[in-house]
Amino acid sequence: MFRAIKRKFSAYILGVIIITQFLLTIIYPPKNIISYDVFGYYLYLPQKFIFNTFDFENDKKFIEILNEYKNSETFYQAAKSKHTGKYVNKYSCGMAITYSPFFIMAHTYAKNSNYKPDGFSLPYQYFLLYGCLLYSLVGLIYLRKLLKLFYSEKITALTLLIVFLCTNYLAHIPLSGQGAMSHNILFTLYGMTAYYTVIWHRSRQLKHIIILGFCIGLAALVRPTEIILVLLPLLYGINKISGIKGRISLLRSEIKQILLFSLIIFVCVSIQLIYFKIYAGKFIYNSYGANPGEGFEFFHPYILEVLFSFRKGWFIYSPAIILFIIGFFIKNPINKEYKIATLTFFLINLYIVASWSCWWYAGSFGQRPLIPLLALLSLPLAEMLFYIEKIKIKFIVYPFLIITFLLNVFQTWQLIYGIIDSERMTRAYYFSVVGQTTAPSTEQKKLLLIERSFGLTDSESSIDWSTHKLCKKETLRTDTCKNQIEVTEYATKYLGIEGKTYSPMLRHAYADVSDKYYVWVKASVKYYFTEADTSLKVLLKVAMEHNTYEYKMRERESDPADELKPGWHKLELFYMTPEIRNKKDFLRVYIDNRSSAKIAIDSLSIEVFEPKQNASVF
Repeated sequence: MFRAIKRKFSAYILGVIIITQFLLTIIYPPKNIISYDVFGYYLYLPQKFIFNTFDFENDKKFIEILNEYKNSETFYQAAKSKHTGKYVNKYSCGMAITYSPFFIMAHTYAKNSNYKPDGFSLPYQYFLLYGCLLYSLVGLIYLRKLLKLFYSEKITALTLLIVFLCTNYLAHIPLSGQGAMSHNILFTLYGMTAYYTVIWHRSRQLKHIIILGFCIGLAALVRPTEIILVLLPLLYGINKISGIKGRISLLRSEIKQILLFSLIIFVCVSIQLIYFKIYAGKFIYNSYGANPGEGFEFFHPYILEVLFSFRKGWFIYSPAIILFIIGFFIKNPINKEYKIATLTFFLINLYIVASWSCWWYAGSFGQRPLIPLLALLSLPLAEMLFYIEKIKIKFIVYPFLIITFLLNVFQTWQLIYGIIDSERMTRAYYFSVVGQTTAPSTEQKKLLLIERSFGLTDSESSIDWSTHKLCKKETLRTDTCKNQIEVTEYATKYLGIEGKTYSPMLRHAYADVSDKYYVWVKASVKYYFTEADTSLKVLLKVAMEHNTYEYKMRERESDPADELKPGWHKLELFYMTPEIRNKKDFLRVYIDNRSSAKIAIDSLSIEVFEPKQNASVF
């Protein structure tokens, strides 16, 4: 019996992991799995099968859904294309394709039950939840199959346990509905891609390269940057520069299979390209481009923040990752074929993930976009485990693994119960809750990064003036406003003529304003008009600017009651800066005259208040 268990030890361990993952999904279900980003991934399905159009013409219907099911605070999942004027889903359709079998089953069930067949009632949520759990189990099965190609039952079993229990996989796959996010599906696709890469290079069978093509094509549909997965089969087996020549020979000898492989990937990707052409007006379209506050910063990647910050550092919240990386430096590894391919892919993938301006990736534990990499980094981890068995230093590594296991499980529990914050962690707060099992106090919460509002206004009442200081004050004055004639001349020169309705502006690079995580801005202006005008509409605007485009623009409109009161009036606006995409972005304050009235402005000013203490994420 024990011999039989020993021969299939990793399979038994995998079974325990699968059962545990299933139980955790039952114990900690999400309140609404179809929410926030998942809502965006999923929208293609109700559009196709319920509303019979991929267009967002009936946007009121989606607002009604948001109001009923509370999927997100705002309908940020789509934005209007400037080329067609149509709303375009900002997320690619790959996740919807993976959801589709479970959507169809849920829709069939809902139509034959008392639940609403609207795409969002309970059957849709539960079918999606457990469908995505099934995908994660497939990913674990393929990870075991991959490891078994090179390593023993013992090493394979231990590697599976470390991935499941010692990394942020535990917090993001089986718990709170995170399994419906892209990192779960990509974890599975990474594992399958790695496995079939080896199998094809060993067998050169057509069926294996067909599966490989579909895996990479679907991954690129889930997240377009995943097209770099082609590097795995391309670089597999190359151990030195001289191996490149041999790889070119291989590609030539298998040209028919390579062309079919490329065609499959292209056909998969073309699904998204056709959608963009129809609704955005272009085959190649940046669906995130409508929000200039979010995008890639390839010349300013946040690598240190991604790996070492207390906000979301991968090594901070999953210190076991250190062992995964050490495996790359083992000399004469068992698995030589994958070393260069895996290391190259890891470095490029890390660079892409770290270049995204929202490098903390919203609510998460550690770095969720790096979870798929665990399927590939399991190979150097297994190499490291084999090496320590050989040189007899288990007494050093195994205690470290036990510590990381206990830390990961405990901190995952803290995350579930709100002791560890999913977005606003700082170094000071992290150390204040080490080992804590009770809810954080009011004083502890003050150590977190500032909580930002999703609303359209920032309230002065949320400023704690005792913790802020004035760091900049500036006024743009206009000395021509002395009498009615000069006022009219000033207005004629600057406002309301030939469609030019904007005033001069106060504009400063954020780096020149403050080095703090955020600042409060108090903007004010005096404006003057000579005659009652029912069309009067003056707006005081504050915004951040990236590459000439505004993000987080806030405005204060003149009081309609003032339109019948000629003379001087004053506008004030309080504004909290958003997450700054780039320190070179500009803070801008200006006046927008939307009416036909001629106005004059005076004392356009800003006062900038920064926190006295800077919340550090390092």
